[in-house]
Amino acid sequence: MKQNLEFLDNIDPYFFMYEAKSNLKLYNYKKYRQHAALAIRIAFSHGLETLFSLLGATIQAPYCINAWMLHCNNKQLHNVIARINNHMSLPTMLKVNPPDWQTVSEAVHLNLILNDKQKEKSIKRSFGTCGNNGHPILLVRVSRMSTTA
Repeated sequence: MKQNLEFLDNIDPYFFMYEAKSNLKLYNYKKYRQHAALAIRIAFSHGLETLFSLLGATIQAPYCINAWMLHCNNKQLHNVIARINNHMSLPTMLKVNPPDWQTVSEAVHLNLILNDKQKEKSIKRSFGTCGNNGHPILLVRVSRMSTTA
C-alpha cells in the first residue's frame, strides 16, 4: 500500500496542463504552429492513456496500481475500456460485474465528501457519463483515436 501511495503522489497532475500551455504559446507563431499542434495532440493522447490506465488499475488492482500500469499494454487497456463500454464481464475489485462507467465513477469518488451534496452528486454522475445518451465523452474520443491509429 505504501508503494501505491508513493507512486500516486509522484504523478504530477499539472504536467499535461504545462504541455498544453507551453505549446499553445508556440502555436501563436506561424513558424511553430504545426509542431505545436502536433505536440498538443500527443499530450492529449498521453493524458487520456494515463487517465484510463489509472482507472483500469483502480478497478482491477487497487492495491498494486503501479504494477498494473507497468504491465498493461495498449491492447489490454483498450480491451478494458471496451469491456466497460459494452457492459461486459471483467476481472475487477468492484462489487458490480460487469462494471459500467457509473460504478467506476463511484469507486474513484468513494472518498469525495462535499458540504454541497448536490455538487457531490453531480460530480459523481458527470464523471461517469456525459450528454443525453449517457456515453462517456472521453471514451468516444478514445474509440475514435484507436480506430484511426
